[in-house]
Amino acid sequence: MSPTIVLRKTHDGESHSDNRWGDLVLVWGGSGGPKIISSVTQVFLNVFFRGMSLFDAVTNPRVHDQLLYHESIVTTTEKATLQGVGGNPGPILEVPESIQNGLLERHHRLLEIDYTGCVQAILVNHDTNTLS
Repeated sequence: MSPTIVLRKTHDGESHSDNRWGDLVLVWGGSGGPKIISSVTQVFLNVFFRGMSLFDAVTNPRVHDQLLYHESIVTTTEKATLQGVGGNPGPILEVPESIQNGLLERHHRLLEIDYTGCVQAILVNHDTNTLS
């Protein structure tokens, strides 16, 4: 699961609400067994460090390394073909080649898989009073 909550206070240390912990910004968690922690972490990094929208952060292809994957030492990278219209294949989700090359340069053995965990998330935008 790895349910996670991010709260924030304003620059003066206050929150916009009466919550002493600060205002809710993001809640998220995941499913996928051993892939949960890496999936949840990558969504966090995508939103807060890479500046992605929540939709892009959740749908961005992910990397997972659990040291042994089905008794092999590999790093898994997500590659999946989405379902298209009328039975045709849709777009391909794939970890960018630059990231794959960076992993290979660090001597990772890569294995493409079509599922690296599922993440559900809600982002609160206090500027527009909307939820994503």
